[in-house]
Amino acid sequence: MLVCDDEIKEKVQFTRAREFLTEKNIPFRGVHDIHLKDLHPHIVVLHTPYDGGHRPRFLHGDVLKAAGYRTVYITYGIEISDSDKARSDHFLGKAVQTLWRGFTFSPLMISEYNSRMLTNNDAIRSLGHPKFDSFHASYPKPSLPESIASAAGDRPIILWKVHFPKRVFGKQITPEIEEYLKFIDWLKTQDNLFFVFMPHPKFFAELQQFSDVEVFKAALASCKNLVTYDGDDYRSALQNVDFIITDRSAIMIEAALTEKPILYVQNDKYKEPLTPPVQRLVDTYYSADGCADMIGHIQDVFIKNDDYKRESRLQAIAEVLVMDDTPSGRRIADHLYQAMNEEADYS
Repeated sequence: MLVCDDEIKEKVQFTRAREFLTEKNIPFRGVHDIHLKDLHPHIVVLHTPYDGGHRPRFLHGDVLKAAGYRTVYITYGIEISDSDKARSDHFLGKAVQTLWRGFTFSPLMISEYNSRMLTNNDAIRSLGHPKFDSFHASYPKPSLPESIASAAGDRPIILWKVHFPKRVFGKQITPEIEEYLKFIDWLKTQDNLFFVFMPHPKFFAELQQFSDVEVFKAALASCKNLVTYDGDDYRSALQNVDFIITDRSAIMIEAALTEKPILYVQNDKYKEPLTPPVQRLVDTYYSADGCADMIGHIQDVFIKNDDYKRESRLQAIAEVLVMDDTPSGRRIADHLYQAMNEEADYS
């Protein structure tokens, strides 16, 4: 594994990369510590599709292809947004346009690649997604982190996952921070409920452009029935809560597999367009565009135990997130091995 944590624009999400890999005993080298050609890789797997923000120029997709490398990309954040800018990121970036193989999360997404990509759409496959493998029957369910379990006690747990505040072309596409502050004022009065606040790694760095960071942190700290979870592996929290609140996070897709009720929060002044497979799922979620709706759904759906969208949600999951007898990671690895062996030149 090569770690690209210098010469990049997006540094916040890579701050713990080396520490995390060391803790997990995953061998790695810095991107400048060894020359790629000395590794003689048959495949180069790209972590993200964002060449400009996440990799130095010599590791951009078009450069790697010109040098003869097979590049592979597994959608790391899932194709959620269907805005013009998002379509460009999903389908028209150099990294995607020059892939040898790309893997999308849903078979329903293949038609989007076919209609949006003028070239190279035949490189795209759908074999599930490795991040969903922790829900596979062959994998043991992770345990709730002790820090959350001990603090929650016997109280039901609500996960509150937030993306970083974001504007696109001057429009705020994430919920208003003022609505979140109102929600915090309410939730701290709910002693019989326990909340896990899970912010995007860039949340507080970006929050300063929208609101007073210290005021927001102080509001969270005032809640005796809330913990902030910023662990590297969110799955242990996600799979062990009772209700999920999220805005524009990739977790909003993975959350469906928990089969728990999900509340999707939007900005009341901007409804972000979603790709068809994601929209299919979100249509079966509960929806809020402010604090009042958030509270209302918690009271009516969760506290009263009336998840009236459950059956339609399970049907959407079966259509969008197709699970196979073999975990996705293994299916992708087998496909790559077979595809390489089928090529005339295996060098």
